Amino acid sequence: MKRFMYLSIALLCLSLSALIAVHVGHHNAQATIVTDPVGVILAVSEDFVLTTTEEIWTYNDNMGWLKLESLPIPLSQVHFFDSEGAVHMVDKNGDYWELLDHVWFNRGQPPVGPVPTGQKSWGTVKNKYNPEGKR
Repeated sequence: MKRFMYLSIALLCLSLSALIAVHVGHHNAQATIVTDPVGVILAVSEDFVLTTTEEIWTYNDNMGWLKLESLPIPLSQVHFFDSEGAVHMVDKNGDYWELLDHVWFNRGQPPVGPVPTGQKSWGTVKNKYNPEGKR
């Protein structure tokens, strides 16, 4: 009976994790990958255009084309470009750039990877809490 219960719980957990993964992974990416240009336009995202002259432009119905800013890095270093909410880009080194109030900010890379810990081995923990070696 226990085996059946454990199997049922495992299948329930597996189906819930698959359901969550489907909903989380269903979001569409909005980033534009920088590829070969079409005329002077290299990438388009929302209302913003990245040109081959390393400039970002937007179009306003009343005032026409407006130049926002030039890129802070060479165009050859831009990996992808996005403008959902604000203008963002990622360079080929993996650094995240954000344009706020006409100033570019390099936010660097996200802290991914293993989390550093202080313990090298369990031996020091055992010695600290059980110095005589008693069990």
